[in-house]
Amino acid sequence: MSESTAQAIQSTETSLVELLLSNKKDTMLEIAEKNGAEVKKSHTKAKIAVDLAEQMQQHFADFLVYTSRKGVAVLKKVVEQSEGTPLSITTDEAKELAVVADYGYLYVNKTEKEGFYPVLPNEIAALFNQLAADKSYQDKLEHNQKLFDIVLALVHLYGVYDVDQLIAVWNRHQSDVLTKEAAIDYLEKVGIRQPYFYFNGSLVIDGYFADEKEALTFYDKLNAHNIPYFAPTEMDLQLYAENKINPASPNYLNMRNYIHTKGYDSATEERILDEISKGAVLGTQPDKLYQTLAAVGLKFMVEDDVITFVQLFKELSEQTRKWGYRGLSPAEVAAMKEKNNTREPVTVKKIGRNEPCPCGSGKKYKKCHGR
Repeated sequence: MSESTAQAIQSTETSLVELLLSNKKDTMLEIAEKNGAEVKKSHTKAKIAVDLAEQMQQHFADFLVYTSRKGVAVLKKVVEQSEGTPLSITTDEAKELAVVADYGYLYVNKTEKEGFYPVLPNEIAALFNQLAADKSYQDKLEHNQKLFDIVLALVHLYGVYDVDQLIAVWNRHQSDVLTKEAAIDYLEKVGIRQPYFYFNGSLVIDGYFADEKEALTFYDKLNAHNIPYFAPTEMDLQLYAENKINPASPNYLNMRNYIHTKGYDSATEERILDEISKGAVLGTQPDKLYQTLAAVGLKFMVEDDVITFVQLFKELSEQTRKWGYRGLSPAEVAAMKEKNNTREPVTVKKIGRNEPCPCGSGKKYKKCHGR
């Protein structure tokens, strides 16, 4: 998480009011708006902090219930973090905490020299533990997290899709029925509380798209070609809730092992593999992909490296589920086309001479058209 994401503090104070006061007044007003809190701009910072802190505590349960499984897990790590011990987090965990920081619930202690020291206000940490012990709340949270996992899996498979597809997939795999009204209500709330996708009222859109117009153009193109959605199994949903690509596939492992032999540090290797995965999902041509990879640190020293990489990427791309095929892989699309082009031999049933004539005359075939 970048330094600009969460407000930095220079003390050990961890009450919500004091942490809110570490923000500028305009930032506090933005936090109030995000949380749906009512505060008066004309009030002093101190008054706004007191009013805002009270309402944020009331709203925290509603904020948390729309947080992803990964987001809740990393918040738990923050709550359980030993004082004075830096917290080690992944890139995705940093993205989750950035959202929490945007809502004013997370800060960073800059009194330490090195490492990441996130600070959760005392009142919020206490509420987190209280909600963790509330069974009815945890049941609702689990339901929402299960729905989030499916939403995100479909984002990874399709890039952009309509609400009806989410409803169809949920109702195919879950016992409780998801209505369109409930789906839209959920997407409107979760769409602004996570860093992976957004919801425009009818479509779920991956954050990869530069803007809504680009996503709509892509979506309309697929509709114009009548490309059907891939129907994921339960195992598919579990896999793609966590990944853009199957990390256990032989072709991906071949690519990962090849990149690993180049001796990059772990962070650079992670960035390179992430861009390769995106390229495979999008069907990017190797020459264009290389330009992106060069920007994140990939370097080829000899021509043989280029040849090897291009071959490995083509093999990976061929087996990767693509947005342009709505979750199908090129290999699956080719197999479907071949099946559709294969005609079954036509068989004609022989009519017995004493059977009714198929012309409908009522006569026996031998005395009608069988003469």
